[in-house]
Amino acid sequence: MVGELEQRLGTKLLHRNSRHVSLTGPGERYLLKCRSILDLVDEAENEARDAATRPAGTLKVSCMSGFGRYHLLPLLMDYLQRYPDVKVEFSTRQNAPDVLAEGIDSSVYFAQELPHSTLVGRRVGGMRGMLCARPDFLARHGTPSHPEDLMTYSCLKLVNITRDWQLTDGDSTITLPVSGPFKGDSTDAVLSAALSGLGIALLPPWAIIDSLNSGQLVPVLPQWRTPEIGVYSLISSRRYLPAQTRAWIDLIAEKLPVALGRDELAIMRFVATSTEV
Repeated sequence: MVGELEQRLGTKLLHRNSRHVSLTGPGERYLLKCRSILDLVDEAENEARDAATRPAGTLKVSCMSGFGRYHLLPLLMDYLQRYPDVKVEFSTRQNAPDVLAEGIDSSVYFAQELPHSTLVGRRVGGMRGMLCARPDFLARHGTPSHPEDLMTYSCLKLVNITRDWQLTDGDSTITLPVSGPFKGDSTDAVLSAALSGLGIALLPPWAIIDSLNSGQLVPVLPQWRTPEIGVYSLISSRRYLPAQTRAWIDLIAEKLPVALGRDELAIMRFVATSTEV
């Protein structure tokens, strides 16, 4: 085999006699190069194995702005404490990102059902929107007693939600073509409009809990909520998932349902109080 290698290389690699075999000068240099190449191969294989088992490198996470600030940022801080070898790039937006084109590792997406897609979605929780308004707005305009009354009220809408509002009390579901003076592309914008007394808003629990607790907003028709909207973590593929991505997906699957459940319990307290009144 060495002879074939010498023939292919066109040089002598070994000194041979009946008692001794030693490397020639070219043979020594060739051996050193081969050893360094094998060391690089070992290093590359170890790095590849580490990528699948030890969280390190960069994690790119994307989410809707309000939800990201309220729920994901605290989890990302927890994540970075657990995995100090990871660097996080966190972006917020109002529309779903192109996960593949933008190289995003995990995007949190909201939908009643996931659309058909090449992406992999893991449900990590759910939430139901609630109607709310400033007390002085209701004092001026009256409080609606049935969802159909909303069609005569000033309603504040998210532009990325379908034109009509859909509400359910658990037994019946109604779809309403509401309108009003303001549309916003974020929950923050619609919340600001509601806090300014411009009308009735339909917002997720995490966006309004603080305002309900402070009395700046009050529930409207609290028995009527949106159907549950799923919270999904989107990834490009389950195969060969980097360790830092898998660790993040596992963390939000562990923590986010608890946080969303806490939101719902807080909202149900207002529902119960309103029902008693």
